[in-house]
Amino acid sequence: SSSAAAISYSGLRSAQLLSLLTPSVHSLSIMQPTESKLRQAFTLSCAKAGVTIAAAAKSSLPDDREIDGINLLPFLKSDTPQKPHQTLFWRSGNHQAVLHDDWKYLVSINENKKWLFNTAADPLEQNNLVENSPQQLQLVEGLLADFNDAQQEPLFPSSTLMPILIDKYDGQKIEENDEYIYWSN
Repeated sequence: SSSAAAISYSGLRSAQLLSLLTPSVHSLSIMQPTESKLRQAFTLSCAKAGVTIAAAAKSSLPDDREIDGINLLPFLKSDTPQKPHQTLFWRSGNHQAVLHDDWKYLVSINENKKWLFNTAADPLEQNNLVENSPQQLQLVEGLLADFNDAQQEPLFPSSTLMPILIDKYDGQKIEENDEYIYWSN
């Protein structure tokens, strides 16, 4: 199911905070529209949205611990297109991803499947460039390895894996050569 919520902030005109939650995607999009066009749009992990939400609510964060996140309000107010992060990471058990500049890398470790897309040239992610872009592949794999090395192992590892079809939606016919991964709970 999807849910959407709007947050009002006096320094922004019509700021919207949309949270799209589905069983397999947990992301948050923050948008700042102007008269007829979108000024800025960002996607980030829901787990890291607290800093921006606290700033919008003019609330303070605890200073006795490190808070993983960034206040996106200065980026939303800016007329200059900027990205708050050069690199973003996602991990869900066996499935991991990196978005670095315009390059998106996904890996499903148990199935030994990899995908690499240039999202600027291929926004619909139709052309897997794993074989054709070895330098970019090496770069994003190195970034992911460094990120993983800095993370703690989960306290509660997943107990179930379920097959998820790639580029198929509920109700579509399953065919013999369909691509899939195993997603952990």
